[in-house]
Amino acid sequence: MRLSLTLLLPLLLATASLVRAAEELHLVKPSRVSAAKKKEREPLFTPWMTFEELNGLVNTKRDEQLIYFEADNEKELLRAIFTKDLKKTPAGYTHKLAHDNVDIQINARLQIGSHPVFVILDRAGNCRILYMQEDAVAAAQKYLEEKLGVEAPVLEKKKKR
Repeated sequence: MRLSLTLLLPLLLATASLVRAAEELHLVKPSRVSAAKKKEREPLFTPWMTFEELNGLVNTKRDEQLIYFEADNEKELLRAIFTKDLKKTPAGYTHKLAHDNVDIQINARLQIGSHPVFVILDRAGNCRILYMQEDAVAAAQKYLEEKLGVEAPVLEKKKKR
């Protein structure tokens, strides 16, 4: 029995991709947020709201991109900054991720095509991350750094032993 190369090639590529992903660990060096640009960021924020309210707001802002958010985990509230300067693209966010789980979540998100735009660790050991599709990340990170003083995270690829 002869297998068609057109059937076998996609299977081999998918397998190679899974093996390569299993060998990599994305270690995160968190984003830095400039205190010097705090005055510029502050008037751009929405009021504080619940996670559910922010999700609803993201869905109603058809021509504005979620670009940054902060969390008050004690009060279970978030506030966000949106921009019309970037093309709207699907974005996901996490606001109460334990520091120990950052690598696990980033690897899982990378598997589905979501890349971290920023990764910020707070004093309580929680992490907040904004994800976007790969083709939107560079423009979003440039905007964040230039306009809001938020640096991109650094991801390092390491092979598992």
